[in-house]
Amino acid sequence: MENKYPSLSFSLYLHYFGKQSEIIDENGMEYLYNEIQTDIFELCTGLNTCSEIVEKLAVVYNANSKMFDELKTSVMNFIKTQVNKNILVLKDVRESMNNIYGERGKFYPLALSIEVTNKCNFSCPHCYKSALHTGENIDPKVIDYIINNFAGKTRQIQLTGGEPFLNSNISDYIEKLANYFEIRIPTNGSLLWHVDKTTLSKIGFVQISLYGCNEKEYFQFTGNENAFNNLKISISKLNECNVSNILTVILSKKNINRIEEYIITGIKLGAQRIKFGVPTAIGRAEEKANEGIFSLSDEEMRFAYRQMRLLKTKYRNEISVGI
Repeated sequence: MENKYPSLSFSLYLHYFGKQSEIIDENGMEYLYNEIQTDIFELCTGLNTCSEIVEKLAVVYNANSKMFDELKTSVMNFIKTQVNKNILVLKDVRESMNNIYGERGKFYPLALSIEVTNKCNFSCPHCYKSALHTGENIDPKVIDYIINNFAGKTRQIQLTGGEPFLNSNISDYIEKLANYFEIRIPTNGSLLWHVDKTTLSKIGFVQISLYGCNEKEYFQFTGNENAFNNLKISISKLNECNVSNILTVILSKKNINRIEEYIITGIKLGAQRIKFGVPTAIGRAEEKANEGIFSLSDEEMRFAYRQMRLLKTKYRNEISVGI
C-alpha cells in the first residue's frame, strides 16, 4: 500500500469548502471532511504514493521522529478507510486525476447558472421568469469573465433562459465553456435539433420540459406550433450524441390523473428519464394562483407520490421515473 498512488474515484469530485472540503458523488450526495482530512485528500491526486503523502504531511505538521509513526498510522488508516468506501482508489502507476475544484480557504460555488437570454418562443402559464418572445441576450464578455475567474474552480455551468437556444451565440458559448466546465442546459427542446452534433456532444446534461402528450396539447399550453414534433427530433439527436437527458413534467389539477400517460409519452419520445414536480409560485405561476390550477392539495400530492412509486417500478426497464 505504501507504494500505491491514491486518487479520488473517477465518478467523484472534491470541492474545497473554505479550509474543509466536500466530496460529491454522481447522485449529488455530499460528504463533508474536516481540515485535517482535507490535507490528506489534497495530496491524493494520483501523483503521490502513500509514503510520499505521509512524508509531505510530516513537513506540514512539523512532526518529529516520535510523532512520525503515529502520523503514518493515522494517515494510512484514513486512506484505507476511504478505499473501502470507494472514495479513493489505489493505482500502481503515477496518473494525475483532475477532479478537484475550488480553491483552498475560499468558497467558490459548486455550480453557476448563467441566463444567456430572457427571450422564449413559448408562453407557458406557469413560467417563473414570465419569459416573453422579446428580450435581451447576455453580453458575450460575461462568458469570458466566467472562464477567466471560475475555470478549474467551479465544476458545472448551467446555461438557462428564457429559451437558451434562442441566443444565436449559444453554440459558441458551449464550445468555449466545455473546455473548462461540465455544461448543463434546461430547455423546451423546440430548437435544440438545429444544433450541430459536434457541439451537442459537448453538453453533459439536458433537461427538457414536457408540456403535453401530443401536438394539440403542446400548442394549447405553449402557443408554439410543431413544438411536440421538434421535441421528438431533439431527443433523438441527443441520444445519437450520447448526451444524458431527462424530461420534466409540471403537475397540475389538469394532468395529475395522467401521470402514466406522460411516462408512456416519454418512452415513445425516447427519453432516458422523466421527473415530475410542482411549479415555483412566482412569475406567471403566481399570477395563476387565484385560478388554482397549479395549487395541489396535500391529498393530491400524496396521490401523485403513490402513483409515481408504482409506475417507477412498472416501467423501470423502459425509463427512469424520478419522484
